[in-house]
Amino acid sequence: AIKTAYDESANQVEFSTESLGRSLSIVSRLIKGNLDTKIFLVSLNGFDTHANQLEDHAQLLSTLSNAVSNFYADLEADGRSEEVLIATFSEFGRRVHKNGAAGTDHGTAAPLLVFGDQVEGGLIGSDPKLNANDLDEFGNLVHEYDFRQVYSTLLNDWFGIEESQTAATMGGSFERIPFLKT
Repeated sequence: AIKTAYDESANQVEFSTESLGRSLSIVSRLIKGNLDTKIFLVSLNGFDTHANQLEDHAQLLSTLSNAVSNFYADLEADGRSEEVLIATFSEFGRRVHKNGAAGTDHGTAAPLLVFGDQVEGGLIGSDPKLNANDLDEFGNLVHEYDFRQVYSTLLNDWFGIEESQTAATMGGSFERIPFLKT
């Protein structure tokens, strides 16, 4: 089924040859080939920036931007972009203050990026509090949103799962975050 979906479609946009670009070009073909998979997972490694963060992070965000832009342009060429949402996640955040190698160490809170035609544009949430008095006891940012709020929003508002099912899965009800168009 995967090969059939891939073979029955083609990319209309040229993707970069780096790993994320190649991965998103494949996902685009699978979507346009009607594989009917609800979730795909792709990776962009390198955000563990203990050193040289300024240069490395700029390159990583450029890679992400280009790959996502090409992905949506490719889906749009076939009229499929409104069906697709991208949400980023990381297993760890970064500390606020740089270390001795011009990087940052593992932290807690991290930004979440959500892309798609059905996403309400802009920033949601408060500016991060960077003063030492506003950080937790370990020097980490204090998160504003619980990740379960993000997942509840996606499950209820994107996938259309009943709120009672989401609450049972997530171990409770969580206020949704208004990042999707209504």
